[in-house]
Amino acid sequence: MSKEFYLIEYYRDIERIMNFISKFPDIEIWIIAKNGIIAKAYWKGLKTYIGKEPFIFTSNVKAIDGLNPDKAMILLCGLWWKNPVAQTEVFNKYLKQARFTMGIWDMVPKRSCIKFTEEGLQEFIKNSEYLQRAMKEME
Repeated sequence: MSKEFYLIEYYRDIERIMNFISKFPDIEIWIIAKNGIIAKAYWKGLKTYIGKEPFIFTSNVKAIDGLNPDKAMILLCGLWWKNPVAQTEVFNKYLKQARFTMGIWDMVPKRSCIKFTEEGLQEFIKNSEYLQRAMKEME
């Protein structure tokens, strides 16, 4: 697949997250990936766009009890299902009770390393209010 396709998918994910946060400003962000280190790497790519601090699931199954998923957006990143936490009954209940769950396509690049040169990506940005603001900030 082309670089253009992947960049468009990154920004579709980011735009969906931003739209949801704007509608529900009190939402908590939870991130799960194959392990805590990978989840933190996803967060590094996302934090440029999202000002909230997330709850990051590590591989420690004992650390997930007592969370309230009613105000949570759970971001399912990469191979999240291979995390031991994802195989627990408690986490599966969280997935069902969360306000919003979303799979993140792939690792989101930092804004500073992205070059907007492809014609299709420019068209997508023209139709996105949030991305137009991000482009102005980069200049």
